[in-house]
Amino acid sequence: MRDRGDNGIAHVFLHRRRLSTTWVGGVALVAQSAYSLPMPPPYSVSRCSLGSPVMFRWYGDTPVENGNHLRPATESFLRVIQQTNRLIDDHTEAALVAEFQRRILKAAKGLLEGSKRIKSISLFPQLPLFEIRWQSMTVLEHTPEGTRVPHNLALRMYHSEPSEITGVFIGHLIHEKNSHRDIDPRAIQNERISYAAHLYRIGRHTLWNTVDTSRPSI
Repeated sequence: MRDRGDNGIAHVFLHRRRLSTTWVGGVALVAQSAYSLPMPPPYSVSRCSLGSPVMFRWYGDTPVENGNHLRPATESFLRVIQQTNRLIDDHTEAALVAEFQRRILKAAKGLLEGSKRIKSISLFPQLPLFEIRWQSMTVLEHTPEGTRVPHNLALRMYHSEPSEITGVFIGHLIHEKNSHRDIDPRAIQNERISYAAHLYRIGRHTLWNTVDTSRPSI
């Protein structure tokens, strides 16, 4: 049978199973009894693509203060892109931050579509992990020869969409895929995804600090 919440996400359960739901600040906290079982992974469709609003929360490498979850995500983003060989002045930084936040806002409206913008993470198919992607940001970099060249940033935000709470997507960390280093970019990416999975797992016992779900996230 299907149970459809206010955010338009259908939760499919096996026939004759029982489900206990508690609502906190407009978000459903789903407690499954021993007789309930959700359909198994893979988690292929993100809540950010279903056309209904979802709340953004951050549980990552930067603490949340005063209920503002977009700020630590932005701080993490800036920390990732700031490198000594890059020319990022105040104007460039403001433009990059605007583009970064614009995509998260679109995700929060449930309007993020296409694999170039969002996709599930295959490294841990048993976990509800996704990545939001930015591929059109450009900065200037100094080369060893002393010239300046444009460099395209390939950025990812790894986030989770836990079954325990509906109507929420939780950012964990920002990662830049860098193709011009001597280190294998796939190995670095897998390490970062593994750390995002770690944050997802350790946050479960506190429901990823989403107790302020009645407050605006952005």
